[in-house]
Amino acid sequence: MENLIAQIRDTHVREILLIINDRSKRKDTDLLGLNLRKIAKSEDQNKTFHAWYFARNNYKKAPDWLNSRYWANPEKFDKYRW
Repeated sequence: MENLIAQIRDTHVREILLIINDRSKRKDTDLLGLNLRKIAKSEDQNKTFHAWYFARNNYKKAPDWLNSRYWANPEKFDKYRW
């Protein structure tokens, strides 16, 4: 099941909302490993459901150092030989 969720997450959608029954035997660590966040829990007459969410936009912010200012120095291209 985790492989299917990962494939859908990576290739087909930008956001995922999963509602999972407590009886499904899914471990929280499996869903956390897919970068899903638990956003809600609902209990109703001996049943417990958890809502898990993933948004590609919130997946990973680009670090400050990952830009041309830190790794490309066009002004030095003719001065040094690599």
